[in-house]
Amino acid sequence: MVRSFAGLCLSGVTTAMLVGCHGVTRPPALEVPGAKTTFLFDAVEGATRRLHFEAVPDPFGGPGTVARGTAGLHGGQKLVFLNDRGFFAMPADATGRSVVIRMAVRGQRSVRIALVAKGKGFSYRATLPAEGKWCDVEVPLSSAGNRVPAGAKIVDVTLFGSDPSPGAALYVHSAVLTLRQP
Repeated sequence: MVRSFAGLCLSGVTTAMLVGCHGVTRPPALEVPGAKTTFLFDAVEGATRRLHFEAVPDPFGGPGTVARGTAGLHGGQKLVFLNDRGFFAMPADATGRSVVIRMAVRGQRSVRIALVAKGKGFSYRATLPAEGKWCDVEVPLSSAGNRVPAGAKIVDVTLFGSDPSPGAALYVHSAVLTLRQP
């Protein structure tokens, strides 16, 4: 499910360090209406390592710093967030549970999101409703089927943008794990 992002909160938290840089500001937290959320990562916190990653000011005028991908396979954009301890453990019952990623693109709007546990993973494809705007992409954990066993820790969240053109860009604001209450 993809929802357009209607605005950003004006609060921000300053952190002391990001990949050796000082004074990087964390963007406001992602909130998902009607769901209990657990913060996973943004450009500043939550990941132990990042690949194909550049920390940049919000290109759409919001406060804080966001992540921008770099060139990946076949010239498309790629952005990797890694957490050695795991972002979360795959639940036995994934009903109502999702990873929601606030992201934006310049160029083609189709993206692929891979959630990977050690040796196991699954991909989810989405098309953002607009270019150049923050959108929330919801990845239902039930779409993993039996590809990731219950209890396996998701250690890698990789995003792919398919546009190889020079002006293409893939941005991530933040990601949360959600549980929708019935």
